[in-house]
Amino acid sequence: VTRALGGRHWASMALRAMQLEEWLVVAAAADTDEGGSVRFRAELLAGLAAIGHDYSLAGAEAFCQDVWHEFVCLRDWFRARGFLAVELGRAGDILDLLTLLGAGAARRCDGAVRVFREILDGVRVEYGADSSVVSSFAADVHNLEQLLR
Repeated sequence: VTRALGGRHWASMALRAMQLEEWLVVAAAADTDEGGSVRFRAELLAGLAAIGHDYSLAGAEAFCQDVWHEFVCLRDWFRARGFLAVELGRAGDILDLLTLLGAGAARRCDGAVRVFREILDGVRVEYGADSSVVSSFAADVHNLEQLLR
């Protein structure tokens, strides 16, 4: 029975990871570098509606909060399977999303700076402090901290 429950839990977490990936792909596709935040928000909401997730009333900040919640729920699952690169990739995608949506969205993501700092500590150990991956992620975390001041 325990094995079966573990299998269900794994399947559930895998589905959540796929959902997070789908959301982040839509967010990346909306980032056109043209038209600024207003256009990004409009394209993000349109992309989400196209895949059956209507955030037209709740707004982009609510979407960002849902993405954050899924990511926080998945962190331990990623780590337990040794998916540090996946965790780092998703964290980087979410940092990009927060930066594009601004301080209002970032403030809705409880503990974001603390979580990103924990991830940064982990990647420093894994990749080395002088790694370009670490430098890039550290710069993104610093930018988030500046955004929230």
